[in-house]
Amino acid sequence: MSPGAITDEEASLISQVREAHFPSGTESYGLPLDDAVLVRYLRAREGSIEKAAAMLTATLEWRREFGFPEVFSKEMDVIRKENSTGKNYVSGFDSHGRPILVLRPRCENTTDHDGNIKHIVYQLERTRAILQRTSDGLGKACVIIDYVGFTLRNAPKMKTSMATLNILQNHYPETLGQAFFISPPVVFKGFWKVIYPFIDKDTKEKFTFVPGSATSPAAQEVLAKNFDMDVLEEGIGGKYATKFDSSIYLAAPLDQDYREALLLTNSGTGAS
Repeated sequence: MSPGAITDEEASLISQVREAHFPSGTESYGLPLDDAVLVRYLRAREGSIEKAAAMLTATLEWRREFGFPEVFSKEMDVIRKENSTGKNYVSGFDSHGRPILVLRPRCENTTDHDGNIKHIVYQLERTRAILQRTSDGLGKACVIIDYVGFTLRNAPKMKTSMATLNILQNHYPETLGQAFFISPPVVFKGFWKVIYPFIDKDTKEKFTFVPGSATSPAAQEVLAKNFDMDVLEEGIGGKYATKFDSSIYLAAPLDQDYREALLLTNSGTGAS
């Protein structure tokens, strides 16, 4: 059985939760209520039909309030501004086939809470679309947070960080496979102490702190165990030399990562 595959027991639970709570015609605000989505909520609530249904119901309400499914078509000017520096984007896959969401706090370019939240949700939706294409929606993602060059001046508002954590844990459950923190600075410790108690136990176990710079021997050893270094971007310790171009990334279909978009653009078959 492939990783993430739905078991017979889970298939039965999916049928039960769908029949009892999410029948055909349920308004889902752009979220397909397919088996892959339902099983994420069931796994996040340890197989409890009622708890999974309550969690998914809360997500659907959040999506309604957020403005799905039209939010990004209406807010692309905001997304373009937030994305222009390359602070967040999906690029490449790790050695487990998980799409890599790259976060670069040093590239923070606004203090707009709402804009930042719309932007990170755009990246999460892009990750979900890529997973739908590459793993039938059952896979997980890898996150790399590159703290090189980070200062307190680049730090997001605590309000924004807490909202991001809440969205990831409650509305994109069972999506994070592993997170790598590269070169976290001393000032990060204070922020970490504040946010750590709000992170659930399962999520904490997926965190890996990469010591020193991304090119240090210790960091290279950690990264080489988890990534194809020829695919990992040069700026985060790999050998793939590239410069982020937001216009190429945002013009590509939602289910393409940046590396794929760049290859198609260079070959002349990408989005125009």
